[in-house]
Amino acid sequence: MDRLAEQAYGAEVKLVFRGEQYTLLQFWEEYLPKHLPEIPQISTLDLEYGAQYHQWGDRLPPELFREWGGEMSEQVCNEIYGPMYVNHGDGSRSIESPFQLSEELFSRWTKLAEKLIHEGGERLALVFLDIIEHRRHKAAQKEGRGLLPPLVDKLPPASVAATLGGKGTPYTVPAPVVGGHQHLEHSAASQMRRQHLHRIRRRRAWRNLTTNLFIAAVVVPLLLFGLHAHSRSPGSFTRIFLKKDNS
Repeated sequence: MDRLAEQAYGAEVKLVFRGEQYTLLQFWEEYLPKHLPEIPQISTLDLEYGAQYHQWGDRLPPELFREWGGEMSEQVCNEIYGPMYVNHGDGSRSIESPFQLSEELFSRWTKLAEKLIHEGGERLALVFLDIIEHRRHKAAQKEGRGLLPPLVDKLPPASVAATLGGKGTPYTVPAPVVGGHQHLEHSAASQMRRQHLHRIRRRRAWRNLTTNLFIAAVVVPLLLFGLHAHSRSPGSFTRIFLKKDNS
């Protein structure tokens, strides 16, 4: 990260590509986004998100933020700045000004930019869905009820339900506009994704409960045995420690 700050995060690095000169920051912010491939189909993105969710779903956001920040800085240093540096005979390293960007490196950067954009969207979706889930639980708590799974939760009328910033219910994503076929399809797909995430969370909760029960089955009997032994002869443990100190 110090290296990025020294270069003003790319604003002071000059490069030439196809006869035009840019700063590294300008190239990534303005030129590359206009030359990315088309966005994949929603079904493909959903599959990628589902695969990533299995790695992220059981971890807290601060932990994920630290990991994502480390991954990003490592990729920037190794895959963007790394190929630009030239090693000199005296052991120093520097970037030529202006740096001549090759077609091969441009292709690698294009793939990297596409990958980072997809990962950024997936991570943003994870955080937003987690926020929505907490707001659903908060709304249900105000009514003094637990939150049922989306598959069996009966939806209250939208006219009497609290909203999440728009027309809808506190238990589902906002309702689609009536008469819009695309809105209906999008809402159905969103609901299916949320139901899938809910099932994953429930399986994870049962797995964590089983792990805690196994731990308790070992720790609790040992703790009770120790307390019972101490209650029958309170000074026994003290004498044991005193003997160790004297020896």
